[in-house]
Amino acid sequence: NDAVAFCAWLSEKEGVTYRLPTEAEWEFSCRAGNPGAYGFGSDISKLADYGWYGDHGGKNTMSVGQKAANTFGLFDMHGNVWEWCGDRFRKYEADSADAHPVSQNRVFRGGSFIHLPTYIRSAYRISGQSVYRCYNNGFRPARECEILTIDKADREKSADSSSRYALFLDGRRANVRIPDLTFRGNHPITLEYYVTPKRQGAGHQ
Repeated sequence: NDAVAFCAWLSEKEGVTYRLPTEAEWEFSCRAGNPGAYGFGSDISKLADYGWYGDHGGKNTMSVGQKAANTFGLFDMHGNVWEWCGDRFRKYEADSADAHPVSQNRVFRGGSFIHLPTYIRSAYRISGQSVYRCYNNGFRPARECEILTIDKADREKSADSSSRYALFLDGRRANVRIPDLTFRGNHPITLEYYVTPKRQGAGHQ
């Protein structure tokens, strides 16, 4: 409840909608395209590089961003604190909606600094009452984005001013050309991009 109230307060303060992520959004963000046990793969020897947990967790929650980020640039998706999701809990293996009705409990993901590696896997999930509070619980607000549509007329209009669409890599501006794109819904997306430098020499891709 407190996490939901914070998202409502932040939404009003900034004029955009913040909310708790759905389970699907959380796991998509955690995996960052990796099907392994963790967002970086299944090599458990690398886990301490990405998260606070068990013998690598210390005795308290830690400031965000001290470990490595996943491919999406997100920190602390494994360990540190359990993160609330907006969904109510239901068992995945239900054969029908009636087999395992939706619980009144909400979903937690990510594990915490006191847990063993198995509990902080990308797919691991538990649940708790929405009024539940604990020293190793937290949340990660999700910001909803407006639908982006770039039609042909708009693209042709901006053909001579490509700076209208730009990427910033390490603080340096790189102009790009964007084709017709239409996005629907609030789920995260990934855009693949290639940047070709205008000058000869080493570049980024």
